[in-house]
Amino acid sequence: MRKDELLDALNDISGDYIRSAEEKLAGSGEVRPKRHLRRALTALAAAALALTTFTVALAASPELREAVLTFFRITEREQVPEPSRPEDGSRDPTVSSCEIGGAVKAVYVRLGEGRFLRRGGLLYKLEAGETAKIVRPVEYWALSADGISRADIRPNRRYVSVTWRSEIFATDFDWFAWEGEVVADPISGTEPSRDGDTEPRMDVSAIPGRTDKLLLTLHSRTDGSVWYMLYDLETGRTEDFLADTGALVLASERGLTDVVWNSGMTAAVLTAGQGEERTMWILEVGDGALTELSVLTGVRASGVFFADDRTLLLYSWDEPFESPGPGTVTFWAYDLDSGVLRQTLKRTACLDDSERVFPPHGVIAGFGNGLKWCVLVEEDGSARLRDLKDGREIPIENFTFARGGDILPSPDGSRLLYYVRDLEQKPKLQWAELGVIDIEKGVFIAFDRDVPATAQEGIFWLNDTCVGVENSAVEEGDISDPGGYYFYDFGAVE
Repeated sequence: MRKDELLDALNDISGDYIRSAEEKLAGSGEVRPKRHLRRALTALAAAALALTTFTVALAASPELREAVLTFFRITEREQVPEPSRPEDGSRDPTVSSCEIGGAVKAVYVRLGEGRFLRRGGLLYKLEAGETAKIVRPVEYWALSADGISRADIRPNRRYVSVTWRSEIFATDFDWFAWEGEVVADPISGTEPSRDGDTEPRMDVSAIPGRTDKLLLTLHSRTDGSVWYMLYDLETGRTEDFLADTGALVLASERGLTDVVWNSGMTAAVLTAGQGEERTMWILEVGDGALTELSVLTGVRASGVFFADDRTLLLYSWDEPFESPGPGTVTFWAYDLDSGVLRQTLKRTACLDDSERVFPPHGVIAGFGNGLKWCVLVEEDGSARLRDLKDGREIPIENFTFARGGDILPSPDGSRLLYYVRDLEQKPKLQWAELGVIDIEKGVFIAFDRDVPATAQEGIFWLNDTCVGVENSAVEEGDISDPGGYYFYDFGAVE
């Protein structure tokens, strides 16, 4: 079941809980039905520039600078189980496992009775509260490469209210610590006003690597702008940490519409204004210095994200060389410390997988923090990786890119998931082939799958080595709640 359909099925769940779940699911890499990259670029760029996206740097080995990726196809085909709940109505999940070709560990989880929502490696079991309009978590389950286990989580409830530029922003949220990180769950939403607009809204986000503070995002009703504050979990106080920086002047004069932070929140790219008046600025949080990005780099970019804490990746989208046809994208890497700008991809056509093109070819690039690798697919289907930070390339030997294929980077960027949609099963979403490119080891392992005709599948990274597939049953055109999860650990079998 797709995440939007799951959320619809949960009926009147709290508005902010739905919004939070959608944002977190999107941030976790949950895959939606494939779109042509030209149409998807704007949405991908917007998601990449979202506040909750932070940098995760890839520390590749020096030995890989002249490396070649070795491709291995597992001859054994995976026989995927039916997507169903236990027939006895059991409340507890069941787990089974196998090895595929002696190279990949597969674990199959069938969920028990109830409604579930996944956020990263946690599964929330949801039940209706005292009123039908409130759905709340009543159980937590931890997902892992070994299956599923009950998680002992007792959320702490907080209320926070701040005033900024004469508007009051307030929300309730639950928070808890989990595996060294903080999880924040909004529990109440705002209702639409009579004129159709929404009241001032506040989002609460965890900061990767921080267990003492949360990030507050204020959405103004007056002009649609955003502002950011910190919330101290120990004292319950808020901190207007941008008040003494150039961001305040920019927000006052033009209004902020988006911000991209690096992982340490020591630098950020601020977007001000909209449409043709839209500009981007680089903010050094420590000294408050603010510089227009196009002046600093000499590039008028369509978008930007961080390859690491001190390296920006800027990109520009161009119309097709010939129409109709795919658009092209250009990338530059800019070092904030040295001021050096380097073009690492020049007007390269984005992947064209339309029916008139075979094999599909072009570039597949991520547009989010830490996603510095792109995949270049040639007209003969051969492929190679390119590092958009330094321009180095790694060819993939004896591999042909398949129609319906796509790439999804792991959370730390050290691996790339290669997944191929079974185009014969449209409109259902199923994966005919899965594989993982391990950039550090220089190995690409893939296998084919036989998926039941009644299955609908989603895909995501559970962690840096394990791929997750969510499965649901399709019955008479309707998609049921998730029936379970399949986990593929590409690092478990040597």
